[in-house]
Amino acid sequence: MTTSLHSLYLSNPEDLPTPLLAVSEILASTDIIKGIETWAARKVIGVGEHFIAKYSRYNDQIEGENLLFLEWNKLQGFAPRLYAMWKETDGSMFLVMKGLHGDTLESLWPTLQESAKYCILAKTRDILMQIRNIPHQGYLCSVNKSHTPHHLFYWPEYPRKLSGPFTTERALIQCLISKSRLDARENERH
Repeated sequence: MTTSLHSLYLSNPEDLPTPLLAVSEILASTDIIKGIETWAARKVIGVGEHFIAKYSRYNDQIEGENLLFLEWNKLQGFAPRLYAMWKETDGSMFLVMKGLHGDTLESLWPTLQESAKYCILAKTRDILMQIRNIPHQGYLCSVNKSHTPHHLFYWPEYPRKLSGPFTTERALIQCLISKSRLDARENERH
């Protein structure tokens, strides 16, 4: 692994199936899962037998923190395990995760029978119920207690009133109302 990085997370070396690869080895991978288009700024690639890597200057640290949140709350098996997260000096964020082999749901969905789709949706509902059963932490926002990274809450500079964190559901709903009013004013609609 290179030393030209700002490490945000690194798994215990004993938890890794093999040592992490150097950035040059990650960038040299030809196993492109997403971002094959020449214009694609974000790439998801297979790296060797055990890893997938996601990298871009536009990746958000919150994605890695979400994976860690699931792991720390013992919710594993439906999202890849995060092994490492770092930012290169050029601003590129790298997330290295456990490789989950097989076809993507995106590619399979059009070919699935309705019964298989129903089964997948039932499993998704069960996963969401597990997530909802995590004890409330006293805030409604990102797992790192910062802004809420969703277009409904986006406003330049993420003012707290419009993007969180929120301590109550009422504050969150009031934010959505305020944001709708600001958007209407910006678009000269009433």
